Amino acid sequence: MNHIIKIVASVLLFAAIVIPGADADSAGYDAIDVVLVMDSSGSMIKTDPRFLRIPAAKLFISLLKKQDRAAVISFSDMGYTLIELTPADSQENKNKLLQAVDQITSDGRYTNLHNALRSGIEALSKEKTEGRTRIIVLMSDGMMDVGDRDEDITLVDKIRSELAVTL
Repeated sequence: MNHIIKIVASVLLFAAIVIPGADADSAGYDAIDVVLVMDSSGSMIKTDPRFLRIPAAKLFISLLKKQDRAAVISFSDMGYTLIELTPADSQENKNKLLQAVDQITSDGRYTNLHNALRSGIEALSKEKTEGRTRIIVLMSDGMMDVGDRDEDITLVDKIRSELAVTL
């Protein structure tokens, strides 16, 4: 299993963004709300030709504890919610999350990281519960591309100036 993790880590950019505001759990474990934001753009054919982001996401989901919740967003030109925050409290719910991950493709034309991250923040904001650590896990090749170089630069700046401040 370590071999798979090393391969995935070398192929993909994993960015986990912890959003402040959750109180520490006295038992030593904070329940988490996590949104897996997964790149479905065509560039992933080259950067992740073996679709290693799929088993990586499934492994992540399998490790969630019963008190955790997860959502899956696919993105290319925009972020598309495949499944809203869902409790990982039963095998049935984990199966729903795993099925959402199976919908990830490499068919999209663009890579709009700004919209993807904004969609992840919105998913976490909809069901904000005190005492939970909120996380976005971005699985992407990390290259902003909306088909206009100037717009790409503008959106990267907005990630730094607006979204990073939100986080």
